[in-house]
This record gives sequence, C-alpha cells and structure tokens, in this order.
Amino acid sequence: QSGDLWFETPSGSGRWLSRLETVSLFSGDQPTRHTRPGVPNLFLPFGYFLEGGWIRGPRQAYQITDTLIDSWGVFWLGTWGLGVGRADLRDERLSFIPSGPICGNVTAIARDGDHIWLGGDDSYRARATGITRYNVADGAWDYFVAEDIVGLDDVRINTVLPDSADVWFGAREGLVRYTRSTDQWLTYRVLGGRPVDVTGLARDANRLWIGTAAGLAVFDLQADTLRSVDGSEQFSINGLAAGRQDIW
Repeated sequence: QSGDLWFETPSGSGRWLSRLETVSLFSGDQPTRHTRPGVPNLFLPFGYFLEGGWIRGPRQAYQITDTLIDSWGVFWLGTWGLGVGRADLRDERLSFIPSGPICGNVTAIARDGDHIWLGGDDSYRARATGITRYNVADGAWDYFVAEDIVGLDDVRINTVLPDSADVWFGAREGLVRYTRSTDQWLTYRVLGGRPVDVTGLARDANRLWIGTAAGLAVFDLQADTLRSVDGSEQFSINGLAAGRQDIW
C-alpha cells in the first residue's frame, strides 16, 4: 500500500523505499506476513516429486522457501536452487522458471555471440555447482551442472575464453573445454597432471596459451598436445593477452 517492498533474507529483514530508490535495514514494525498455504497435489516435471518441505530431484533436493496463491488461482512456489515454480490450479501442473546464474558468486564472464557465459566459485554460503549460459536474444538460461555431466570436473572458474570451435574455462584445478560441435566437456589437469590454478587464457592461430599460478602452459590445437613452457615456473600469472608475435 505504501509502494515500498519488504523482504527477508537469511541474515535479516529490509525494505526497498520506492520513492528514494534505496534499501534500508529493518526498523519499526514489520508488515503483516501472509499465511503460507500448503502445497496442493501437483503434477511435477518428470524426475521430481514432493516430500514434505522439499522437492526431490534426480540428484539433488531443493528446499521450498515460500508459497503463494494469487488472485487468478495461480500457485507460486519459491525454492532454494531450482528457481520459481508456477502451477495453474485448474490443471495442477507445476513448471519451473529458473533465472539468473546457477552460482551466486560470479567470478568470470564472457560474451559469445548471442550468449554470455558465467562462471563462479565457492562462497561462504554455498559451493559452486555448475556453469551458466545466458541467451541474450530470447532471455533463456542454460545450466551445466557438474554432477550431471561427464568430463566437467571443476566448476570453480577464474576466466572464460570462447572461440569458434570451443569455449575454454580456466578453473581452480585445471583447464575445462566445451566443444560446440559435439556438445561435450573435458577437463585437463595441466602441467604434469598436477592440479593447477588456471588464471589466464589467450589464443593465437593454432595454440591456446594457459597462465597458471605456477607458470605458463601451451595447448597445441592441431597436435592436441599440452605442455608446460620451460623457464616459466618462476612466474605466477594473473592474466594473458596474445599479440602478433608475443604473449603478454
């Protein structure tokens, strides 16, 4: 009624002041909270089912955080990790509306034509679980979850580099490769098989240059070989750029 929005978070309550376009911490009387309705008998997407206050999926369980029935007889369901659920109570078929990156702690982002790739890392509240791709044209979100994909072994991402054939991800324990033509993922443990923090990526015509916390490596794309660059072990590399004749 006031035009303000009250909200609750795991660390406390607050209020969005519409007239000032600013957020203030909670003070004064809290607004009356709506009574949370129970979850009706719903038809969930294949592989998901309700169990108490949780939605059980093929590999993971998602907590139900809030529910609401609006004036049009639409049931809304909030989850922790699965997005928003929506069901018209006339047919009771629940569908999920995921939005936003799968990882709340976004650490790397790269434009790739009509798509944007987003990688993240662990945070104090949750571990990184996957990589996100956003379609700028239609607003669709695609999620690549490590537990569901063979070859995607590390999703703690430092940097992203798309090219015409692949999308490369510098991860905390190696190099991750997504091949567009086959829709396949592969993780390389660079520098002699030791887990190495990949912090920078750069491309020239035939090679991918890989900066790590323990020196420089190079991936020969034509020969499909990966090796370390002698003498680079003394450097801890934070970023890379490829010139015509040099790597910076």
